[in-house]
Amino acid sequence: SADLEYHRWMWILNRAGDTWARENHPEWFTVSRNGDSTLDVPPYVNYYRWVCPSRAPVREYLRNVIDEAAVQPGLDGIHLDYIRYCDVILPRGLWDRYDLVQDRELPEFDFCYCEECREQFGRLTGRDPLEADDPPSDPDWARFRWDSVTRVVTDLSEVTHARGLSISAAVFATPSLARKLVRQAWDEWPVDRLFPMLYHPAYDQDIPWIGRSVEEGIRSLQGTNTELSAGLYLPALAPEELAEAIRLSRAAGAAGFSLFDINPLTDDHIAAVQATMRELSPKPLQPAD
Repeated sequence: SADLEYHRWMWILNRAGDTWARENHPEWFTVSRNGDSTLDVPPYVNYYRWVCPSRAPVREYLRNVIDEAAVQPGLDGIHLDYIRYCDVILPRGLWDRYDLVQDRELPEFDFCYCEECREQFGRLTGRDPLEADDPPSDPDWARFRWDSVTRVVTDLSEVTHARGLSISAAVFATPSLARKLVRQAWDEWPVDRLFPMLYHPAYDQDIPWIGRSVEEGIRSLQGTNTELSAGLYLPALAPEELAEAIRLSRAAGAAGFSLFDINPLTDDHIAAVQATMRELSPKPLQPAD
């Protein structure tokens, strides 16, 4: 009655909470350039345990996971999160938190070098990525991993649309950053809506950067049917800053906005959103939480 939609938020390639996969298919989990599995040696934090998107059984398993979720009564859509590789490089603003300097791709954060990935890449190119002098600089190896994630998204999009639901995804801030940091070529994905996570403090950036990032995303999505909603990081936005971020997102072409993290939401934030949306009428942005 309030004209709300219900979209189920789901972790995809990060399967830290998937006890069945962990116990029955340890071979599914991604392997670093150092040879460590994220099942045994999760990078950064204990819940970073990722499955390999190149493996056909993984893709089939994830299709079934999504298909089972899609029959839930009252559901309007599926929202994909952690639909990427582990961060090979963290956003610059997070280096101090983890006591890291990531001015290059360090082997312990570079995925995936499992046997299946190496064999598939070998069939395509005749080369083993582990034998390259500098695997991160190999454009074919980069494209292989972008395409592996895109193939998962394509599969899950087909399943979701077959159930009559929409599909969306939370992605890294811009197409260029997403490719570099987490192997996400999200401007090539067949989804209905994307929510770039424009967490400006993580990148040591100011609020105008949000507008510039939306502009890059919109340019990359030209010629597609995919809409972009700006993912705004609420804990770092005072009410007047939130209003400015919404204005910049709208001016850059965003179809809507999303407030990441509900806990810092105040009456003053709500008032700022209401005033800004009235200001932007007759075509107000569509909020999504």
